[in-house]
Amino acid sequence: STLYTAGVAGYSRTSVSNCTMSGSHTLNTDDSKASVRCAGIVGQIITRAGEDTVISNCSTTETAKVTLSTSNSSANYAAGIIGLCNNGIDGCTNKATISVKINKQLTGKGITYIAGVAGVQKVTMNDCHNYGTITADMAESTSPLYAGTVLSQNYSANATAQKCSNSGTMTITDAGNTENIGLMVGVNQGTIDDATMTNTGKVIVNGTEL
Repeated sequence: STLYTAGVAGYSRTSVSNCTMSGSHTLNTDDSKASVRCAGIVGQIITRAGEDTVISNCSTTETAKVTLSTSNSSANYAAGIIGLCNNGIDGCTNKATISVKINKQLTGKGITYIAGVAGVQKVTMNDCHNYGTITADMAESTSPLYAGTVLSQNYSANATAQKCSNSGTMTITDAGNTENIGLMVGVNQGTIDDATMTNTGKVIVNGTEL
């Protein structure tokens, strides 16, 4: 099963634009078989093939909070703007505080995606920014963790990230698997335009700054 939850829409099959979230959004679940998409604006967007930018000009404010606490053996997506997007993301900004706690995740089961803006994007991320604070307690899970202050995973050979920035701090504790944690992007399978990406924030993993 999959739990879709967010401040504006848990799941969408059409584009989302010009939305702002300023409140608190919390998900606590002990469903051991559930896959979770938890975000400030949209949990997941799946649109028609060929459709252009899916989520644009959306933001969270400094008063916003996104909190996920879960005990499961499947995938977890937690982000300020969107958990999982099969198309483009443009002009989105996260200022929310993001807090994630993983409890009793079975070793080797599922991937946890944590990011300031988006968990996974598959086409183009353009002009997106994270100012928010991100904290994650992984409870010594050795399951895969993909984490970045802006984007967890730039997914597919055609995926591009450009003109993005981070000035927030991400702190991850008790992480058993740390190889896929990045300053701005956790895992890149496509192209990152490094010349247009700016990081002035920090990423601290198990007490050590990257």
